[in-house]
Amino acid sequence: MSTIVPSSLTTCLLSAAAVMAAATACRSAPSYYDLYLVPREDFSDSIERMVLAPVVVETHVAVPESVLAMMDSLIADRLSALGFSVIPCLVYEELWTRIVEESGGFFDPYTGERYEQRFQTAVEQLKQELRDRFDPDALVYPEIWAVEAQNLYGTAMWDGASQSAQKMGALVMALSLIVTIEDLDGNELYVNGGGIALAERYSWDLYHPVPAAPEQIFEDPERVVNAVDVALEPLASKRSGN
Repeated sequence: MSTIVPSSLTTCLLSAAAVMAAATACRSAPSYYDLYLVPREDFSDSIERMVLAPVVVETHVAVPESVLAMMDSLIADRLSALGFSVIPCLVYEELWTRIVEESGGFFDPYTGERYEQRFQTAVEQLKQELRDRFDPDALVYPEIWAVEAQNLYGTAMWDGASQSAQKMGALVMALSLIVTIEDLDGNELYVNGGGIALAERYSWDLYHPVPAAPEQIFEDPERVVNAVDVALEPLASKRSGN
């Protein structure tokens, strides 16, 4: 288990690309990691149809769009393989983008403060439209967070992942995919994370760790696959009852 390093939520929605993410990226950090927030049998009996939200980046690391698309696809495929009926993230994205546009936006252009009532009204509208069209049992929020990984004798270990961390300190900055499943009333049902890769590299020129470039962090696609598998693996036991 690792410790989440909160990102600055003041930057949320300040770019066009972030508008769609408002309903997810501005949520508070999940309860890390409470896998069984409801009895296993209740989850298995009551959760069948899920709406998948797009992966949101809750860190300042620039995650390539191709990686986000890969994660969206892997998560949908994995949930479907577990027997859930999955409404794809494109549906969520299209609905939310339209609602944001119709609302006129959620932030004061001068102060940057969020119009809370307008935002909450939009979130409720989103959930109601999802209820009317799909009658889902839950919403799935995948998020990429910066976390602290423990460095044990030159190997960083966190959230089911490991990576060489020679010359690094006792704690190394890393990235994890954290998946939160909520019912439509906002109650958390499931939270788990899978480690992706270290967000730092040791600089032999500067003799200390420096932020890694995105192409270094995501150079191995198998790390992304493993992160999705680890984050969702406990759901298999929830479905099987083991």
